[in-house]
Amino acid sequence: MYWWGSYFIVNIKSFTEALFLDKITDMNIDFTTILGIIGAMFILVAFILEQKKIWNNEMLRYDLVNFIGSAILVVYGILIKGYPFVVLNLVWASVSLFDVVTDVIRNNKTKN
Repeated sequence: MYWWGSYFIVNIKSFTEALFLDKITDMNIDFTTILGIIGAMFILVAFILEQKKIWNNEMLRYDLVNFIGSAILVVYGILIKGYPFVVLNLVWASVSLFDVVTDVIRNNKTKN
């Protein structure tokens, strides 16, 4: 019985270390990690709100939140030297910025 209990505890410890939960509980999260979390949260919020039909991909706020999130993730990718991640988010930021500009132009035309 004791062996199974210690096996379970060791595996839980390994699992939390694999998920970096030990860093969170020790509050040793560095600036780079926080930056990555914030960038990912921006994109996830836009994605979830679009999937739930609260926002749509024609809205300025949707494109702006995607742009901000992907721009933050570009900086994060550079800091961690994850260059494929940088390329992905540069493309995402470029497309989102193009959509932001398109949305602003469209909104200005409809106001005039």
